[in-house]
Amino acid sequence: MHNIIEMIEVYDLPPDSVLGAIQAFNERAHAGKYDYGAVLRSLIGSDVQELENPDHARVQVGYVIQLAIKANIAGEEIDPVKLYVEATAKTRDFVEDMGWVFAKKEEEIKLDASGKPKPKKGSKGERSYELYCEMVSKDATRKEIIEAFQSEEDMGMTPHTKSGATTYFYNMKKKYEQENG
Repeated sequence: MHNIIEMIEVYDLPPDSVLGAIQAFNERAHAGKYDYGAVLRSLIGSDVQELENPDHARVQVGYVIQLAIKANIAGEEIDPVKLYVEATAKTRDFVEDMGWVFAKKEEEIKLDASGKPKPKKGSKGERSYELYCEMVSKDATRKEIIEAFQSEEDMGMTPHTKSGATTYFYNMKKKYEQENG
């Protein structure tokens, strides 16, 4: 029979401390060290499904670890499939009752004077470089590239002013020459 406690030890989690195991698991999970589905399947010993949302799957694996260690400490026999079902139910209840735990901060959208969303920093430069590369590959002239930088249609965002377009032309040319010899 599959021994879930041995698998917990394989993940270098203390099998005799619920708190210690969950703390170690969460610390590594937040550092991106786990594929929750793979961990869950190895702990349970069969092809089970993790919850779709990664935050929820992390909690699901945490409940599996918690329930297994509690049962082990109490000297109870552990049925991995029943434990998986119970952990999944507890996770769903937790998500429903404590959904705020998973809330993400909304990104503030800054608007320009006309009320349109301002492009994120760096995005105008990135788009300018993409457009420059695209136009150079079509043998566009300096004048055509500068005009494209001034075109909202070509830029797909707030265009450059004439002086800004000229400056960007020289900056993008320099970057292109550095990257392409």
